[in-house]
Amino acid sequence: MPAAHNPMQPFTANQEYVGIDKIRIIYPAFQEYSDGYHELFRKHRVRKTASGGVLLDDIGEFQSETAAPIYVELREHGTKVLLDFNPARQMDPDGDTLCHPDVVEATVIWAIKELSYAVMPAWGVDKQTGEFIYDDPSRWPEGWQKDVVLTRLDIARDVYSPFESFGVKSLTNIRKKRHRKDILHRNDEVVQTMTWGSKHSIRCNFYNKSLKHHKDAKGGWFRFEEQVKTKALKQYGMRTLDGVKANAVHSLLWE
Repeated sequence: MPAAHNPMQPFTANQEYVGIDKIRIIYPAFQEYSDGYHELFRKHRVRKTASGGVLLDDIGEFQSETAAPIYVELREHGTKVLLDFNPARQMDPDGDTLCHPDVVEATVIWAIKELSYAVMPAWGVDKQTGEFIYDDPSRWPEGWQKDVVLTRLDIARDVYSPFESFGVKSLTNIRKKRHRKDILHRNDEVVQTMTWGSKHSIRCNFYNKSLKHHKDAKGGWFRFEEQVKTKALKQYGMRTLDGVKANAVHSLLWE
C-alpha cells in the first residue's frame, strides 16, 4: 500500500481496501496418509473429552516461500486438519493489503495442496480407483467446499483521512448501540486502538494502521476490523467456505 500521506492514491490490482485479513478453517483428513509423524509437526498434545476419552493432536507450522507461515493442527487422531493463515500474505508477501473475498477459495485450495504431503484431505484420494487427486482440484468431488468449516474470519476495511484531527481518539465518544463497553490501547499516551464486541460472536477493532504496519503515527491510514467467530459465521451464512463471497462480507461490514 502506498504511503498514506502521498497526494496521489493509485488503486492497483494488488491493493484492496475491503477484504479478508485472516481465516481459520477445519476440513476432514484422509487418516491413513495423515499420521502426524511428519517433521512439520513439532508439538504433540493429548486432549480429554467431556466423556472422559482422549484425542491426539499434532501441532506445527508450514513456512511457504513467503514470510507468512500457516499454522497447522492435525486433530482427533488424524481425522481433521485445522489451518490458520492470512490469505493476502500468500499473494502479497511484503504488503499489508487485504484479500478479496472472491479469491479466498483459491488461496484455500493452494494451502490444502501445499500441505497434502503432510496432511491429506479426505477427498485427496479417489475412493473408487485409489488414485491420488489432491493436486488436481478439478477432480475434487462436487461440493467439497461445504466440508471446509470456518471457525474464524477476520474481515476489514481500510480508510484514509488526510486530516490530522481524525484518529482513534476522536471516535471514542461515539455511542455504540450494541456494545457500550470498549477497551482503549495507547501508544506514547495517545489512543491508537479501540476494541469492542463479543469474543464469541463478533469482536471489532479500529486502529491506526499506519502506525502498526509502517511505524508512522501520522500516516493517515486506519483499519476497521471484525473478527467473526462461529456464532456469527452461522448467522451470516459463512460457516463453510462456499459462503465466503463478496456480497456476504460487504453486508456484514456495512451493518
